[in-house]
Amino acid sequence: LYLSSNNIGTEGAAEISTILCINATLHTLYLSDNHIGIEGAAEIAKMLCINITLHTLHLSDNNIGTKGAIEIAKSLCTNTSLHSLILSNNNIDTKGAAEIANLLESNYSLTKINL
Repeated sequence: LYLSSNNIGTEGAAEISTILCINATLHTLYLSDNHIGIEGAAEIAKMLCINITLHTLHLSDNNIGTKGAIEIAKSLCTNTSLHSLILSNNNIDTKGAAEIANLLESNYSLTKINL
């Protein structure tokens, strides 16, 4: 599902996340350049703790920052379906990248991450 550059914002990210908590078919989701911010990233993180079908998630250019990226990384400690995560151009600093790397030590399904 390609929803990039649609200006869905935080509320749109929350709505999509709610739907994906019960989704059993969608494997790829592009949400790049949608201004979801930290709060939207937190909603997506909640969904990733529940969803077992999503394999690829693109979240570049959403200004989620280090805090939002860490929330998503925390959810990947329990998620075993996501294989590819794109978080580029989100203002994630070096300290945040290091913390994300530490959190992902327990995830064995993710094979590609782009910061």
